Formats: sequence, structure tokens, C-alpha cells
Amino acid sequence: MKLYHGTSAANLASIQKHGLRPRGRAPGNWSQYPSRPDCVYLTTAYAPYFAMSALSGRQRKILIVEVDSDLLDESLFMPDEDFISQAIAANEGRDLAEVHDEVVASLGDYRHHWRDSVAGLGNASYECVVPPEAITRRCVVDLGVRRDLSFVCDPCVSLLNYKFCGERYRSITAWLFGDRPDFLLGIADNESQFAVYEKLQPGYRALAESVFANKEGVCVTA
Repeated sequence: MKLYHGTSAANLASIQKHGLRPRGRAPGNWSQYPSRPDCVYLTTAYAPYFAMSALSGRQRKILIVEVDSDLLDESLFMPDEDFISQAIAANEGRDLAEVHDEVVASLGDYRHHWRDSVAGLGNASYECVVPPEAITRRCVVDLGVRRDLSFVCDPCVSLLNYKFCGERYRSITAWLFGDRPDFLLGIADNESQFAVYEKLQPGYRALAESVFANKEGVCVTA
């Protein structure tokens, strides 16, 4: 399975040498629902969004690395705590913040659900360093050059949103890596989107297709 991790391109040299390391004492991206500091988080869908969230100061280049899960120790995978906590909170009618803290502390008990987490939320965690040899490709995107791509990468990470929009998010990563010629503009196929928006905004198709065809500022390496 191909999984992805998004971060600042400033970390590229370190990742090439040491791999993807858990954040440890470094602050996470989210204060309300913090992630586990001893895990690396991998995704099929949100890597561009997570990479943008990792930028600081005047940084404009994001990095997405592709990881082959078959080259990792499956016993070290765990689900994303958001997948478990959101499911429990919804099923039991409990406060999400309370459930989240409980799940983070006992995430290893749910280890066997890591593939369910990828299927249901697009995310999983890995309780160790992801070594460089498990990283198969790297994609650097210069958002200073490609400001037109910023709008495609701001999802709400929830079970419901992933159910409807997961395919769109996955298509964006696939397009960045050159695995498909376009990405989905909405939850419907692009032809349906064009039919609606072309009536409201003549020239929409041409504009979208020009974005699809433009790989300036996007660099993929093995």
C-alpha cells in the first residue's frame, strides 16, 4: 500500500538521511486534539494539507513523501486516533475531547484496526521511524510558484468528510506525483463539474485544464 506524509521541504535533507521520525517534543499541528508524539502519521489523502500546515515563517515549499507500507513492520502500525475517537464518540454519544484523550493513551489496543483507519479516514500511524529505504518517491511543490494549488488542500479531517471527499483528496496526491492527468474538482466527476460551472463561469473548463497541464513548481524524484 502506498501511503504519504506531508511536511515542509526544509526537512528533505534530514528525511533522506534519517527517514521520517516521530515529532517527539516538537509541537504538533493541532492543540485541541494532539497526536501522539511517538508516532509518524501517514495518509492516502491529506498529505498536501498536512504539509501546508507544517510551513512556518516565509517557507513556501512543501514536501510529500511516498512510503511503501510493505517495506515497514506491520506490527508497528496503529490507527489514527481520530478514526477511533470519532467513531466511539458518534456511536456512544460522548464528548469527542474526552474520548480522544482516552484513545490516544490506549491507541495500541486498537492496533488491529490500522487498515480500517486508512479505509475510513485515510490515515494511520506508525510507532517508529520510517526508514529512508521505505520511502519510494518525493514530491516538492513550490507554492510561491503554484499559488493556484493552495485552494485544493484544505479539508476537514473527519469520517463524514472523508466518506464524500476522500477520492478527491487522493486524486490530488496522485496528480502531484504524475499518476493521473488531472485531479477531481469536486465530489462528482469532472465532466459533471464542468457542465455546471461552465454555465455560471464561462471558461471554467479551460482554466481548470490549464491547471492540470501545468507542472511548473512541482518536482518528483525517486
